Amino acid sequence: MTFEAALERAGAIIRGRRADCPVCGGKQTVALDPDKGLYYCHKFGCTFSGSARRLAGAEVQFIPHPTAGERTAEQAAALAVRIWESATPAPAGHPYLQRKGVQPHGARAQNISVLPGTEPSKPTKPPGPCYAINAENAKRVTPPLVLAGCDAHGAIRTVQFIWSDGRKRFLRGSSPRGCMFPIGGPEPGARLWVCEGFATAATVHEATGDAAVAAFSAGNLLAAARALRERFPGVTLVIASDNDRATQGNPGIAAAKQAADAVGCRALWPQFGDGIAGTDWNDYAAAYGIEAARWALLGGLQ
Repeated sequence: MTFEAALERAGAIIRGRRADCPVCGGKQTVALDPDKGLYYCHKFGCTFSGSARRLAGAEVQFIPHPTAGERTAEQAAALAVRIWESATPAPAGHPYLQRKGVQPHGARAQNISVLPGTEPSKPTKPPGPCYAINAENAKRVTPPLVLAGCDAHGAIRTVQFIWSDGRKRFLRGSSPRGCMFPIGGPEPGARLWVCEGFATAATVHEATGDAAVAAFSAGNLLAAARALRERFPGVTLVIASDNDRATQGNPGIAAAKQAADAVGCRALWPQFGDGIAGTDWNDYAAAYGIEAARWALLGGLQ
């Protein structure tokens, strides 16, 4: 198998001496050195680096799929499962979790070696200013959080990567529509909060003790709520939306009202005082405290 064929089989889209990254989705961020058989992604925190020889090795069993640009949702879902299974439990000290003031709640951290199924390469310095991510220098890079995007039946359809600085990205080629990351299991007759982001869902869960899901975006609240209503008809759904007060049309509240009307449930969003920055329930807890968030959430249902 050629150098190019091994990378394309791994999902990279080759464009001359560079390639689009199948892990972080970066455009032409992967530097290629065919002579040495090395590849590495320049995007900070991305783990797509190593030796193409390992990609082509018989010991590595890749899921057959075309290049990332042509990857189908089913093929991306299969790759998402492998990425999730290769990830490790996220530490409570991960910079993103510390900044948001929440616990991991099942979130994982991406394996900082290479693409799932391969091993860390030996310390090498490929062309360019960056070092390949390997066992020697992995400690210099904070791996992104990995969230499994599941359908209402628990099947993984995508993964979302969250870097320490808050950047978020889904696995290329996957379809997050109707997917969510669950925190806690819903019980018949109990409440289930449908939120946008992970930090919001974690905050709502910690404040109320109820199960919550992160639907990843305002645009996915409706699809997620409908899927949950069909899957768990006995639970009490509540939409805990963002309050995008500085954005025209307030898409967070608009999406929440649409989802709530569609499934027949309540929708709550945080209210901030003058001069207080923030849009979501995590911001609310950071500004006023977790106990205040609890009273606002539960009191809003009265």
